Amino acid sequence: MNPKWNKVHDELEPEESGPDYELEDWDTLVDTVCEIYREPRNRVISRSHRHRYTTPRNIIAAIWSETHTLQSTALRCHWKAHKNVFCARDRMSALMQDTIHGLRIKRILTRLSQKAPWLIERAIAAGLAPNPDDFSEK
Repeated sequence: MNPKWNKVHDELEPEESGPDYELEDWDTLVDTVCEIYREPRNRVISRSHRHRYTTPRNIIAAIWSETHTLQSTALRCHWKAHKNVFCARDRMSALMQDTIHGLRIKRILTRLSQKAPWLIERAIAAGLAPNPDDFSEK
């Protein structure tokens, strides 16, 4: 256990040893997107530049960035700068206009609203994603 320095109380305090909910949320998001796009998890999260892997990665980044910092989103997606997250958000907005990708994104949001609704609440409020209550998964 690596203690952190607490400057307020001028003493060392141990790190919390509770479960890592952020990692569970990340896994839920990645698994859901990979399941809908039928792509392997290790390829989607890798540094691959193939279109079939970058599209799901952009969707993951766009949804994750609504509840986390741009830099942490970029690091999780193996990007060097946070500007890629802005591009991912724009890409997701453009994909929503496409028929096939739009349906896939709606399925992703519907599943996430059931598994981890706190991940997509801010994306819906920002207008990045449609409200999954407007459609139902078949």
